[in-house]
Amino acid sequence: MGRGRKTKNDSLGADARHHPVTGQISCNVCETAYIELANWMQEVSYRKSHLTSKKHLDAVTILAEQDRNRKMAQQQYQHLYNAPPISLTDNLIPVPTPLPHWGSSSSFDINGLCDTDFQLTPEEAAAYFPPVESPEHQQSQQETFIQQELERLRFMALEDGFIGDQDDTVPVLVQEFQSLGMEPDEGDCDQFVKTLTGVKNNPDYAPYESKTMCYLDLLDNLPCLRLSSSQMKMILWIMRECGAKDVPCYSQLQETQKRIRQLCGVSVTPHTSDLGNIFYTTDDLANPEVAPHIQLYPEDKGKGPISETWQVPGGCWHELPLDHLPPSILVNEKRFYIHEIAQLRDGSWFIPLLWLVFQRRTCADGYRVIISEERLLVVHDNATVRIDVAELCMTHEELTQVHGPLRFHGKHFS
Repeated sequence: MGRGRKTKNDSLGADARHHPVTGQISCNVCETAYIELANWMQEVSYRKSHLTSKKHLDAVTILAEQDRNRKMAQQQYQHLYNAPPISLTDNLIPVPTPLPHWGSSSSFDINGLCDTDFQLTPEEAAAYFPPVESPEHQQSQQETFIQQELERLRFMALEDGFIGDQDDTVPVLVQEFQSLGMEPDEGDCDQFVKTLTGVKNNPDYAPYESKTMCYLDLLDNLPCLRLSSSQMKMILWIMRECGAKDVPCYSQLQETQKRIRQLCGVSVTPHTSDLGNIFYTTDDLANPEVAPHIQLYPEDKGKGPISETWQVPGGCWHELPLDHLPPSILVNEKRFYIHEIAQLRDGSWFIPLLWLVFQRRTCADGYRVIISEERLLVVHDNATVRIDVAELCMTHEELTQVHGPLRFHGKHFS
């Protein structure tokens, strides 16, 4: 290397870094200030627009404020550390003068008024000198207080919906009952749960607590009849006023639905690759009981009615994030990817752009590809065509093994 020559990272300094593969640039200042993932961009965009953007200038201000607060805290710590020690003799606690003993010649009275002592009535003596309560009496008072608090919380649940407080309070009450030796045995467990939550546990409708909870969850998840929170609270209030059994509060219904989703729902974990691409993984595809019911691809309903989130009318994909859809499909033990050329059974070539379901068949939308006289590939990108995925025959990797490196025409066919 020549003397004094600088690399790309040296020219950018510590405020940005280059990607080792794509050569794009990510701003370290914005990542540190906003605690976000890397946002890769071209170097021209970074120098001309990003450095003068409001987001970057605010990030510089945030980091400067954090550095100033850190230095101020360090100075305060050094000031306290270097301060002289405090002398204990400067703040001595005064020793009170002891009271005279009985029979002393002093005119001081124990009541602090005169040299004559007072005679207290039994009521006054009980008020001034209350008797020490026995442990049994203290435990009885504590049990009474907990019962009163339980009743108060249950009234709050009936009046206000008990939003956000039940889950924090009920476990505390359980611990209080257990600390007092009131932990129920196995035969009284259902009654104990009913006392704390107001809803009796019915194992016949597991994982729901009761039949009422099961039906309320079904009512709240009807695909063609969506209920708002206010409407559901009104339904619960009417059920309680009509004397229905095991009616939960609104927050308890929400917590049950959250628990059911965690227990029976499809768990999806988001990931971000080194190139900034977002993808998701799930373990439920390995479950033979769950995998057939997972909808992986969007469905084109044409002119039919729309009832599910993955359905779109007539191929209108404008609001659908295509980059977040599954990028591949398995056909006859072969893996085909979008944006990669493939060969069909009739010998023609095709580039899939999107996997979808149409008329209960899995299809692919993409471009046709023809071979010119110069043995170059020309893409028909003026219009998309739809094929059945069963027509896919050879993958991109197999085509490169047979024909060598694939070369495309400089401009696409239109």
